[in-house]
Amino acid sequence: MYEGTAPGYENGNITVFVTIEAGQIKSIDVVSHDKQTEPYWSAALDVRDAIVEKKTTDVDAVTGATLSSDGIKNAVSAALVKAAGQAVATEPQAEWFAGGKGTKEDPYQIANEEQLRYIAKAINEDTSWKDVYFLQTADITLSEEEWLPIGYIIQGYYRSRYTEYASYPFNGNFDGGGYSVTGLRIGTDKKATDDPRIQSTAGFFGYTKGTVTTNYRMDIVKQMNPDAASLEIRNVNLKDVSINTGFTSTNYAGGLVGYNNRSTVFNAYATGDVSSSAPDNRSYTGGFAGYGGGVHFNTFAAGNVTTEK
Repeated sequence: MYEGTAPGYENGNITVFVTIEAGQIKSIDVVSHDKQTEPYWSAALDVRDAIVEKKTTDVDAVTGATLSSDGIKNAVSAALVKAAGQAVATEPQAEWFAGGKGTKEDPYQIANEEQLRYIAKAINEDTSWKDVYFLQTADITLSEEEWLPIGYIIQGYYRSRYTEYASYPFNGNFDGGGYSVTGLRIGTDKKATDDPRIQSTAGFFGYTKGTVTTNYRMDIVKQMNPDAASLEIRNVNLKDVSINTGFTSTNYAGGLVGYNNRSTVFNAYATGDVSSSAPDNRSYTGGFAGYGGGVHFNTFAAGNVTTEK
């Protein structure tokens, strides 16, 4: 059983317990619904039954009770994120890498697909990669298994106000070493991904969070905020990317990064196709970055980009 919470009508929190069986939603119990009023709340509960029946949160909101029913959907999505990210160590495990200590002088070395995927799997279980350094040391061709982005965020707008439901940012430092990563797959040509950790922020990196810096400004930034993360991504070459995602709330999709929140990217590119949709909200889509809220130096993308409202 997994717990999830999200705001509903009047920004009152709705908390649910979701039971998963054989990888599918079996039942949803609403344990609290602050500020949700009748008769709208009773009507909104129809969306809970629809989610259980269809085994997905991709269902229509209840007319006349949109805010409450969207709150239920988002709370269930938050619970599903916890379910999908279970059973991964919460502390960095050095033995999962080809070498290194995770420092700037001796970064963790990534030589194969398993080691690369471990970064994402661990961060989804609250492993902090803050100020940790990674170095790719070989070309990597990914298997057909759907790519879990490195870091993610689920968020949306409630009455025009930005709200985060879950946030697992990558705030380390990644150097691709000039090697390639080929065959990143999210969703298929005919079907968007249904993994809630991917739907909101899709890309090689899903969500990055740092402090935009240059060499001459870092000392100043550290003085102002000692905890500031000087997140840098460099020398990443992504080939044959294929992303197809959609989400009922706001989503971000890009070849390298879905949502770049103040990180700095040097010498990187992504080739391939990116597609996303957000029928009930906003969709930010790009070949390189869905939302480029950082600084990019010598970067480019090539391929097809499509988005639908």
